[in-house]
Amino acid sequence: MSLAGVINPLGFSLFRLLTSRPGENVLISPLSISGCLSMVAAGATEGSGAQKELMTLLKALVPSLPPDSTVKMDNSAWVRMLIRPDFVEEVQAKFGADARQLTSTDPKPINDWVKDKTSGLIPTLFDGELDALTVLVLVNTVFFKGSWATVFDVKLTKKSEFKGFTASLPCDMMYKKEKNVAYTENDAFQAVRLPYDDEKTWATIILPRKEGSAALSEVAISLEKTWESLSGMRGVEVELSLPRFRLSAGGSITAALRELGLKETFDSNGGFLKMSDDPQVHLSEVVHKATLEVNEEGTVAAAATGAVMMTRCLPPPAVPMTVDRPFLFMLSDSDGTIYFLGQIVTPELAGLEATLK
Repeated sequence: MSLAGVINPLGFSLFRLLTSRPGENVLISPLSISGCLSMVAAGATEGSGAQKELMTLLKALVPSLPPDSTVKMDNSAWVRMLIRPDFVEEVQAKFGADARQLTSTDPKPINDWVKDKTSGLIPTLFDGELDALTVLVLVNTVFFKGSWATVFDVKLTKKSEFKGFTASLPCDMMYKKEKNVAYTENDAFQAVRLPYDDEKTWATIILPRKEGSAALSEVAISLEKTWESLSGMRGVEVELSLPRFRLSAGGSITAALRELGLKETFDSNGGFLKMSDDPQVHLSEVVHKATLEVNEEGTVAAAATGAVMMTRCLPPPAVPMTVDRPFLFMLSDSDGTIYFLGQIVTPELAGLEATLK
């Protein structure tokens, strides 16, 4: 099964749940979440309800990315107590995980590791002390930094407004007119695809035709079907106006994963005997954070996911596309694997640099 076939279905399902309230920012990395849960699944008891739930959700494990991938993924296992050495050896061998000892409930060593692997974009994954019953924390990070194949001319960036659902915000609106840009449109949305200079990665921007939360929600709900239809995009001349923006979002995704079918995984006894001889060990919490910045030069994006294991207890005139209201943003590779997936409602627009540092 292709990497896209493994991680995209989980990404779309989770995105549908998280965008059920269309007035909120959403940013996830399906790759990071799948990568983290894959390490959890590797410790599930053979034939257990936890293993069945995890593999139904994941389809297959995500051990690593191809060597030539422009996206960097890292894994780590933070062992506190009661964890089998052979499980630690497996996540090191299969997932390339750093194995570290966690001597207390202070998450600072984990946060420092995440900060380093995401070049400071995600300074903290865990905001408070870990539970005293924590036996293991599994962490995955994903990082991407890329320049547009054709950059936006900074001289053409102008002051404008981004029309949110409740208020308009001042922004720096980038502009470029370019031929042979992958583009499609219908009654519901406009979509444009911008390649990065690595020739392997691209950004897809989907703008609802109408203003308002209902129009955004309609596009978000049907995103999986829309994504499949984008393979038919054609090269046209496009006049694109896109704000320089930054977005950070995240927190616990435990409730959403429960809704997607992980029930025994969080509650069962004896579900992780490949990980620990203690039958009370179970998945307690999954935390996910992501950040994305787009400007004239390109895009930088990072995500981190932590799973806490506990014991119990035709050439027409240029097509105008002005992204001046809430939209969807996807970062993917040329095979269609989605690395980042976002609903941009109230992004950070002020005080951003014209070039990526």
